[in-house]
Amino acid sequence: MSKLKYLKHILILFSLLSIFSSCKSRQKQSNTSTEVVVNYKYKDLKNILNTDHLDFNTLDAKLKLSLDQGKKMSAKATLRMKKNESVWMSVSYFGLEVARMKMDKEKISILDKVNKKHYTLEYESWNRKYGTEFSISHFQKLLLGQPVEFINRQFDWSQNKSITNVNNQESSKDLYWLFYQIEQSTLINQTISTKDQQLKCLYSIKRINKIMPENVKVDLNMDTKIKINILTNKVELNKSIKMPFKVSSKYETVVL
Repeated sequence: MSKLKYLKHILILFSLLSIFSSCKSRQKQSNTSTEVVVNYKYKDLKNILNTDHLDFNTLDAKLKLSLDQGKKMSAKATLRMKKNESVWMSVSYFGLEVARMKMDKEKISILDKVNKKHYTLEYESWNRKYGTEFSISHFQKLLLGQPVEFINRQFDWSQNKSITNVNNQESSKDLYWLFYQIEQSTLINQTISTKDQQLKCLYSIKRINKIMPENVKVDLNMDTKIKINILTNKVELNKSIKMPFKVSSKYETVVL
């Protein structure tokens, strides 16, 4: 497979990541440690993890993407969002746009401009088939370093020097298991596991424009291991944005 053909997996993977985050099961996770001891109470954790820290209407960001799926490749991307409404992304390789994605409240659409294919996935049919609860907010929260699910008092937490670990392993029974790590009152790790799959997102403490993590590292363990590194160069908020997405009659439609 050529590099240009391979790049379409970046956007398809982004879509699968967000849908995977709405699946529910459990699995154990190792912890890390650093230096300063902190003491969080439940109300402190609730304030960090259950508060909407995303104060924007629109977002326009420039990204550098690295994908490792046996082969390593890099690309540049433009990411645009309307909060809780839509997401648009264009991926370019050596200045040539090779893929485009748009998500709204009903579906995900991806244009593979190299192979002339139009991929679509409707949330309702996916949720009905797999018992998930996917919405566009899952995707936005994953990219912006926000927890995909709020905590309650059934979550356990422990502190290992400056790192606070929060999880619902004991209370989840057979439904799901979530693992969060907090440092400096910032979410730096969220891990969502099923019986056979695991999604881990690691976030830098630094936020560009106080919204988007400067660096996001995504590890997805499915049938194969996939890693994505997202480096944010620039973020502009609350400006007028466009999300062009037109499907040519020459494209073959593929329902995911």
